[in-house]
Amino acid sequence: MAAASPNVRRRRLAAELRRLRGDAGITIDVVAERIGLSKSAVSRIENGLVGVKLPVLKALLSAYGVEGDQAAVLERLSREGSQRGWWQVDAGEIPSNDYQTLVGLEAEAAWINDYSTGIVSGLLQTEAYAAALLMAMYPEMTAEKLERAVEYRVKRQARLADVRLWVILAEEGLERPVGGPVVMREQVERLRLAADDPRISLQLIGKESGEHAGMAGNFTLIGLHDQSPPEAVYLEGTRWDACVEDPPQVAVYSRSFDNLRAAALGFQDSKTRLRRIEKELVS
Repeated sequence: MAAASPNVRRRRLAAELRRLRGDAGITIDVVAERIGLSKSAVSRIENGLVGVKLPVLKALLSAYGVEGDQAAVLERLSREGSQRGWWQVDAGEIPSNDYQTLVGLEAEAAWINDYSTGIVSGLLQTEAYAAALLMAMYPEMTAEKLERAVEYRVKRQARLADVRLWVILAEEGLERPVGGPVVMREQVERLRLAADDPRISLQLIGKESGEHAGMAGNFTLIGLHDQSPPEAVYLEGTRWDACVEDPPQVAVYSRSFDNLRAAALGFQDSKTRLRRIEKELVS
């Protein structure tokens, strides 16, 4: 398996720096002048072509008004930018959804292979489904924070226009009426319509298939270049998220996804099963 180049952490940091500059409303020319770098040097950093040294990163973050926990997360990515292997970010270190690892990986991905045993991929969730899910997982969340989180999750779906997505979902994950039968029916309909998108491949693993390679839990494979092998695996928990970059470990998940593809229903049979589940959810 080819090594990731540049490093996934560097790509994530670059994507965050581009976003932060945009949010601050500052041009590359202005920030370059402020921190004493050339415009081309800032551009190379933002495109992940070179790493960013800690003093330069601190200057950039200061220019964008970023401090505290947000700055600490990005500074750690900078320090570890030349490392490979396994890394984790605890939810307590992430001040907002903007800084979740998966979002950074999605922003750079050319293709995404997602397997879930119980939750619909965030890239295909409806607003009502996402809201119900977030309320259950984070009951302490205020109404204002919930609204922002749902808006941000839906905003991520703009990436579907530029990325190839392959989703495999265990059928039993659609039998739990998240948000109630009406919300769940709308979500299943969303999946059925997504299955007609030429950039999206969607398969269900029917309950009749018995045991399968995905029973250990959800995972997401990320490819940074078209036709390339996966360069990272994303794993998510309720209070943490993690990324695996070590090629032999990534290869294990890649083989698991191939086995899941073989065990799952074909594309047309998956759409037929979705229609059946949708009808059964009518209250």
